[in-house]
Amino acid sequence: MGLYRLACTYSNRENVFFLDTLFVDFHRFADESRNSFAVFVEFDGNFRIVLNHGFNAETVRKSVSSRDFWDGTVSDSGWHILHGDSLTGFYQLFSRHDSDFKTLCIKKSSVSALPFIFITTEPCNETDSEKKLVRLLPFIEQTYSITAGLRLKAAKDFVAEDVFTQERNPHLYFLRLNKLFEALFAYLYPSDFNFICDCLCSALKTKLKRGISGISDEKTLIYAGTTDGAAEDLYRDIQKIIQKLFSPRYTSLIRIEKVDVKPGSPSWTHVLKEYDIS
Repeated sequence: MGLYRLACTYSNRENVFFLDTLFVDFHRFADESRNSFAVFVEFDGNFRIVLNHGFNAETVRKSVSSRDFWDGTVSDSGWHILHGDSLTGFYQLFSRHDSDFKTLCIKKSSVSALPFIFITTEPCNETDSEKKLVRLLPFIEQTYSITAGLRLKAAKDFVAEDVFTQERNPHLYFLRLNKLFEALFAYLYPSDFNFICDCLCSALKTKLKRGISGISDEKTLIYAGTTDGAAEDLYRDIQKIIQKLFSPRYTSLIRIEKVDVKPGSPSWTHVLKEYDIS
């Protein structure tokens, strides 16, 4: 069965997937490989590395690239094995540590329902790489299933919006991720934890039409606030988001903590500064 038919098969499944099982299962599979490789997935017109084996977090951060870039550099869905001067335009996607390679092997998906770009910096055997891609397709499909409906962007890019006035009753919660990260530390890469935070912040922002979401510098504390509805409603919304993104085993490790906002606080920015979160 070809990649096209396989992609269509996976995209038609109606299963429930979670971030923790996605990354744990992916790394169990990837650890069979000695070669470094990664899969770029598309979000809101840009591609970024999500499934990563062997590249550091800086490379994942630098991997954000436009569809136009890939359309201009990889003309079709065949295997592209690049050497020498043809590598120049791609070094920008890698950290200094990871850019010490002589060969780059790339394959771009031709299936619009499941867009992705596979890369490896090791010598490329097309037959072996094609077999690896077939095994990677379920993980790619899971990624799209988990992030469906999210306008995904980096958690650090979320800013506190001053959306309430003194007449409103703001509600603020902290999501403490310490226990979750500790439980997954042995299985995940740093870039995986960053993606988890991106998904959480994006899901909160999508759900809270009039509110805020963001992350602290320690990357183990997410904040979420709104002025609409009751505090209990916000708590339930956060619970539903967590239950959708994480399996029951790990959902219980995320602590949701209500923060008392002082009456008369002029803005979200002011409130967050009181907690050194701005």
